[in-house]
Amino acid sequence: MSRRKLVNERNLRKAIEGSYGNITVIRKRLGCTRQTVWNAMQRYDVKEQMEAERETLLDSAEYVVAEAIVKKKDVKTSMWVLEKKGRVRGYNPELTTPADERTDNTLNVVFVEKSREEIEKEKKDDIEQVQVKEVE
Repeated sequence: MSRRKLVNERNLRKAIEGSYGNITVIRKRLGCTRQTVWNAMQRYDVKEQMEAERETLLDSAEYVVAEAIVKKKDVKTSMWVLEKKGRVRGYNPELTTPADERTDNTLNVVFVEKSREEIEKEKKDDIEQVQVKEVE
């Protein structure tokens, strides 16, 4: 005969803290099965707490990725971020030249640090040059 362990709300919420929303961690803390955790989560409506824990994990992961890109100039990580998050800024990897059409398979990435003022001045200079060419 199997015993069914009941989980109270206070213990469930305490087990969720610092778990990053990982059910295995929560179940081990409570000493019960995954199904018992799921049942308790539905019974006590801890959805917001679970989402907050998962957001904490995502924030930490984004920080690590940002550090790899900014401090280590990690090209692979940079490309991954562009593919996953860069679409909102117009990055589209499908528009790049296929590897079989390139002369080599290297990727040249240049990290340039410019101030906003320098970038705006370059844009203004480019617009003025185009206007001058149109007039001539």
